[in-house]
Amino acid sequence: MLKLGEFFPNFLANTTIGPIQLYDWMEKSWCMLLSYHSDFDAVCTSELASLVKLHDQFRKRNVKLMAISCDSLSSHTRWISDILECSLSKDKYLPFPIVADENCDLLLEELNLLTPNLETTHVTYLIDPTKRIRLSTTYPPNVGRKFREMLKVIDALQDISIVPPA
Repeated sequence: MLKLGEFFPNFLANTTIGPIQLYDWMEKSWCMLLSYHSDFDAVCTSELASLVKLHDQFRKRNVKLMAISCDSLSSHTRWISDILECSLSKDKYLPFPIVADENCDLLLEELNLLTPNLETTHVTYLIDPTKRIRLSTTYPPNVGRKFREMLKVIDALQDISIVPPA
């Protein structure tokens, strides 16, 4: 697993909004990257539905959201309908991309977010504008993440990060 303070690896991936090179897509923003083993799991769907509802709060903090799952773009497209329905959103689109990692190459090898036997965990990385990891969390797949708490952590990290070095 990647460690705090390390540079998060840049990657190129197909997503629900087209191909993305992470660093280019982030620009000068923060990024919260959430990993999932597969689509349509009830916990995963409810988590992403929560993020739809809180998207404006993350945007106010200059945090871009991105999910990654070991399923195809066509699966993600069907999943997005469930996510939006669960979120009760009137929007017809998901306000953040989902990376398609069908062979789990990105999750398993480049980002080291899965074990070799594909045991699932839900990992969250918060990456700052310099592309360094500022937060990492790991949850068992049956436990949902609390994104209001993540917002508090982001507020604390961003307050620290704006203090000029001595």
